[in-house]
Formats: sequence, structure tokens, C-alpha cells
Amino acid sequence: MLAWWALGGAALLAVPLAPSAVVWLRDGLRFGCSYAPASEGPGSWSCGDGIVLLSAGVPMLLLCAAALAVSLLCVLAAGRAPRALLPVAALMAGVPTIATCLLLLGPARATDAALAQSGGLPPERSALDLWMSSAGLASGWVGLAAICVAVGTWLLVRGRAPAVARSLSRAGTVALLLSCASTLGGTLAPAVVGTAIACAATGVAAAYGRELAAGTRADLHPRAPAA
Repeated sequence: MLAWWALGGAALLAVPLAPSAVVWLRDGLRFGCSYAPASEGPGSWSCGDGIVLLSAGVPMLLLCAAALAVSLLCVLAAGRAPRALLPVAALMAGVPTIATCLLLLGPARATDAALAQSGGLPPERSALDLWMSSAGLASGWVGLAAICVAVGTWLLVRGRAPAVARSLSRAGTVALLLSCASTLGGTLAPAVVGTAIACAATGVAAAYGRELAAGTRADLHPRAPAA
């Protein structure tokens, strides 16, 4: 039941949380912006309107929806192969943030190339430097967090080292949610979706682990050879 509440709640929150990316895209990454040098003194940035930002916001929501869909399918089919599918669902927790950040790497490089060609380089860090300090950091952070959740899920569904499994899962889940701090809250929607996926995967895995310990799931136990 917790899995359905987590995934359903994330699906409902993703769209209203998406506008939180506006400040990060415009001021943090200079997405959709161009630099106009001045004859004297520093130049100025000119940023596009909301239509330009939609070209990043819509793919971000689609990535969130895709990760939720794959995770839901893994959870629904977990009864057949929980040891294989639930860790995969846990890894999907990192997909929305990492894929969103990688999607923004191309525009950052294009911005730097255009500025270098025009000779109008701003007196600040390049767009790639801005990406590395926020999106790049978030990607690495989320990648490690998703691995922690996946390892914890792998242990939980096998009933091994439950204390270690719970610690890894909880630490990874919290890290997924806090990852949006490095992007000024710009990846809040993917972070919430990833956190919900992690909660769903670990919750179902913990239930399977308890059933395994109680011996109530014959499909999780090795079958004895036929006489």
C-alpha cells in the first residue's frame, strides 16, 4: 500500500513542483540566455521567455513519468522475480535527476561555443562551469544515492543484513531528496519522484524480506530436488 501512495503522490506533485526549476535554469545555468558585451564595463545577459524554459521543463516531466512507469511495472511484476526487479526499480530513483542534468549539458556547451565564436565572453564562469557546479554535482550525488538504495533493496529482498540494508536505503533516500539543494531547488520535482520510487522499492523489498524470514513465500526459497 505504501508503494502506491508514494508513486501516486509523486505523480501528482511532479507538475506543480516543475516551476521551481525556472530560477535555476535562468540564473544558475543561463539556459536560453545570450550575452551581449558592452563597449565599456560588463555586458548583460538576455534570457528568453517561458516558452524557451518549456523546452527543458517538458522533457524533465517526461523523464519523471517514464521513471515512475518503469518503477511501477517493476513493483507490479515483483511477485515473479522480486530479487531481480526490485533493485532495478530502486536504480530508477536516480534516473529523473541524472537524465535531466545530462539533457542540459548540451545547451551549456552550445552556449559556450556561441560565445567563443562571437568573441563576447562574459567576465564570469562559463556555462559549462555553471553546469558542473550544480547539475554535475547533483548527478554524481544522485548516482551514489541510487546505488545505496539499490544495494539496500537487494539486501532487503534477500533478508540479509537487515540493519545494514535499512541504513543504506534510508541514507540513499534522504540523499535523493536533498540532492536538489545543489541546483537551487531546480531539480525538486525529479528529486521528489526519485525519493518516492526509492520508498516504494524499499518498502516492497522489506515486505518480501519479512515473508522470506517467516517462511511464508515458497517462491523465494530454493526448491528441494524432487525425490
